[in-house]
Amino acid sequence: MPFQIKQNTLNLSVPIERLAGAYYRIQRTKQNISLSCLAKELRMNKGFLSDLENGKRHFPDGLCKQIDSILNTNFNTNYDLYILSRKYLFEIFENFFFERQQSILDIYKIIQESENNIINSYAYFTFKIVQLFYYLRIEKNNSKIIEIEALLNQNLNCLQSDEISIYYSLLGIFYKRDVASNHIKMDPVKRTQ
Repeated sequence: MPFQIKQNTLNLSVPIERLAGAYYRIQRTKQNISLSCLAKELRMNKGFLSDLENGKRHFPDGLCKQIDSILNTNFNTNYDLYILSRKYLFEIFENFFFERQQSILDIYKIIQESENNIINSYAYFTFKIVQLFYYLRIEKNNSKIIEIEALLNQNLNCLQSDEISIYYSLLGIFYKRDVASNHIKMDPVKRTQ
């Protein structure tokens, strides 16, 4: 039987509220808008907004549109994009193990067509793993890898356990590169000395 990753798309352990809340928190902090300022603009208690950003409450109807308007974002609440992003992630990872480079490139072509919708949806964090793989294996961009790693490490609670496994596998590949060609591998060692 060939290698295959078993994915569990029916019983996801991360609530979608957490995904949406973390997405908005990231967008807010990118724009240097404080929680208090956004809460004031939305005319809501900052504790309630904090609970939303941390996935502890459901988003009331229409609130995503209000936040989108203030942050100039366009969050897509189509849950199918999340399932599609997970499908792409698992296909890419499986093709990586079978060394099917052309299949990986074909999947990336498809992803690029819908990237704007996927990156602004519940699939945000799953798509970041897909991007990590791209920067690791295709483009070999260390600064983008470090940027995505920092973002995902701060939001591990937004990843399903199977997504975390893939994420750590990719990081293992990244940090196992030859020290002579990758100075980043030695950074954690230098920090502890």
